[in-house]
Amino acid sequence: MKYLRLMMSLVGLSMVLGSCNDTCPSLNCDTGGEEISVIKPVEYDDPSKSEALYHGEDVLVSQVATSQDGDTYIEYNGAPFIYNGIQIRTDAFMNTDKWSIDEIEILFQTAKECGFDLVQIPLEWADIEIAKDVYDFYYLFKILEYARKYDLRMELLWFGTNMCGDTHSYTVPDYILKDGKTYPKFDAPRTGEFWSYYGLMWYLDFDDPDLLMREGLAIEKCLDFIYEYDSTHGGHKSVIGMQIHNEPDCFPRWRIFTANKEVKDPLTGQTFTKEDAFKNVLNALDYLGKVVKNHPYKIITRVNFATMTRGDQDGESSGIYLSNGNLATIRDFVKDTFALEGIDIIGDDCYDAVINDVKGIQLMLKEQLAGNYPHIAENDGNYANTPSLLLTSQVVKAGYIVYELATSIFFKANNASDIDQGIYSVNADKTLTGKAHQANITKMLKAIKACKNPLVLAKQGNVLGFNLMSTNPQNNFAQTINSENASITFTTSTGALGYVCDYDNSLYAYFLGDCSLDISNVTVSAISVGDYSGEEFISTTTLNATSNINITANQLYKIDYRDVKSPLISNALEAIGG
Repeated sequence: MKYLRLMMSLVGLSMVLGSCNDTCPSLNCDTGGEEISVIKPVEYDDPSKSEALYHGEDVLVSQVATSQDGDTYIEYNGAPFIYNGIQIRTDAFMNTDKWSIDEIEILFQTAKECGFDLVQIPLEWADIEIAKDVYDFYYLFKILEYARKYDLRMELLWFGTNMCGDTHSYTVPDYILKDGKTYPKFDAPRTGEFWSYYGLMWYLDFDDPDLLMREGLAIEKCLDFIYEYDSTHGGHKSVIGMQIHNEPDCFPRWRIFTANKEVKDPLTGQTFTKEDAFKNVLNALDYLGKVVKNHPYKIITRVNFATMTRGDQDGESSGIYLSNGNLATIRDFVKDTFALEGIDIIGDDCYDAVINDVKGIQLMLKEQLAGNYPHIAENDGNYANTPSLLLTSQVVKAGYIVYELATSIFFKANNASDIDQGIYSVNADKTLTGKAHQANITKMLKAIKACKNPLVLAKQGNVLGFNLMSTNPQNNFAQTINSENASITFTTSTGALGYVCDYDNSLYAYFLGDCSLDISNVTVSAISVGDYSGEEFISTTTLNATSNINITANQLYKIDYRDVKSPLISNALEAIGG
């Protein structure tokens, strides 16, 4: 299926039905009859299928929730959820590196071994609707199997008509691209260009009613399959969300301004304005998002922006901070997208290793969009300070998605710039090797998961991140940070990076290096070491109660306190810089 599309793009769409490749299980060729090809779904066995648990009723998988202090978070299966994920470009490995659907299993296995519980997986429309009204769910079946096998949760990235502002022949079914009368394309000179990543390039009219009906129907069919799979495989609830399109703001922000604004409306022939283009994109996002939200399999919907604070091709931008240090005002298109009924949350693909920038972007998404769950939707996995960026997100009460697990060998070989963005490298034998910073990412993920409920539910200002003042942790460093109740002086000579979470009359402390904590403004009444399981801390070791604590790396401490002497003003956010 993937290999077939690569070949078809090279010879032109007019040859689609006359092409055949024996590596494609969905295509049977008959050169001797009138019908050149018959496209059929893959047949497969499902031995683990069991009796259905659902019978048409709504199944609430995930939603945006609000804590008693007003902070938003993601609730999964009725419980707080740590929203730290990693994107796996299965489409790249299968389309360009020619991995089989069985060979991509190692990507899921590696993500779990690295410490991720959430993965973002592309779902291309063309992989699902292989011909008009012919649906093939084998790819979806396999990634659901992998998620269940490795106890992962997935967000599906809907790669449909608007993929980074363009339409691609690898992503959209051939019958859509061939029928320009029913599914009109924008009048644009780039039409028909070949991009080795994604095939032939087009600009479909994203909010055309006929097109939206077909694209929405494909999404609905996918959700039907997920509902049925989940119902007959133990209710694992593997899919927790769907991203609608990918960086859809690229079209109005960059595409219509290339070659002197050459993109024109297919019906009127008028050149698109930026406002027209945004309206077109927003209508499509809302329609498709509502398809997801109206389905009985209830999951969150989201949109990712392409570096929302940076300049557009016409020069318009917001930046992150003003000259006085205050946050810039978030862009109108961000507000308009969040206001859509079909979209729950929005995030930014910032590609920025500066800790203060990441903090600022997350605060913009949090403070200026009431009810949004702020998150970094993509950030380069090659950044050595990814552990610090993950910790920053916990302090801000935001999510963080790494792009990516590993970069396709083809992508690296066919790009003019450095595009190796994985935290793993891919070897010639299709194994993966962690980069130098991968081990510390794994340690930080473990540290965060060790204290899930307090970190998610604690009030902003009561999660304190230490050693975040510079891009990378400083080896010899001391600082004092206040929560609303406790003042904590941290000292390290080992470059320790970690947190203290003030929640429900306890301080939870976890550091990746040895350090010491000096606690004041409260009376420490008990100290123990253990693990936080569900809603309960399980103690394994009890220590003497003291306000001066020597912390051993990679352990969760629970420090109970009483007698708060006076309310404090938290400086948790001010303690993040670099």
